[in-house]
Amino acid sequence: VPLETYIERLRTAARSVVRISRQKVDASETPSATAWFITPEIVVFPGYAVDDVRGEWIGFDQPGEWRVRRPLSHAWRASQGPSQAIGLCRLDAAEGERGLLLSLQSCEPGDQVSIVQFPRGEGPALSYGRIVSTDAGAPGSDIAAFFEYDADTEPGSGGAPVFDADWRVIAVHFLAFSKAQARGQRPANYGVSRAA
Repeated sequence: VPLETYIERLRTAARSVVRISRQKVDASETPSATAWFITPEIVVFPGYAVDDVRGEWIGFDQPGEWRVRRPLSHAWRASQGPSQAIGLCRLDAAEGERGLLLSLQSCEPGDQVSIVQFPRGEGPALSYGRIVSTDAGAPGSDIAAFFEYDADTEPGSGGAPVFDADWRVIAVHFLAFSKAQARGQRPANYGVSRAA
C-alpha cells in the first residue's frame, strides 16, 4: 500500500472510532465502551453497552471534537449472545467523512493487528500486536469465529475495531481473558471475525 494511502486510512480510523456514553439512573453519564462508524450514518457498538441501561439515551463522542446523543430506541442489536451481541445505531445526519473499510483478505497467525480504542473511557489509544490464532474459541463462548491476538486492551476497549496492516477491519474486539497473567503470560484478547 502506498504511504499516502496508508496515512489516509490511519486518519480515517482515527476519525471513525468513537467513545460510547450512556445515561445512568441518576441522569449523569458514564463512558462505557468503544464504537466505530461503518458508514457516515451508522455506528457499530458492543450490544452489552446498552444492557441494563436505565436511562433514555446512548451517546457517542470524540472528546473535544463532537458529541451526539440518541434515544435508546435508535439503537438495536444485530446479533445475539451474552457478550457477542453487536449493536447498531443510526444517526440522524452523516458525521462527515467517516466509515471504515472491511477486509476481505484472509488472516493468518503472525499477521499484524492494530486497535484504536477508548480504554477505561479515557482518550483514544492505539495498540499493536499480532494474530495468535484465527480459529480460537473464546473462553465461555460457543462462537468459534474468533481471532485471538496479543495487542493490549483494557476495560472500555470492547467494541473497538481490530485492523489489519492496511487499516481495514478484520474483527470487533470483545474480550480479554486474563487467566494467563496468573501464569506470567500475556492475557489473550479475542475479537469476533468480520466474517461471523
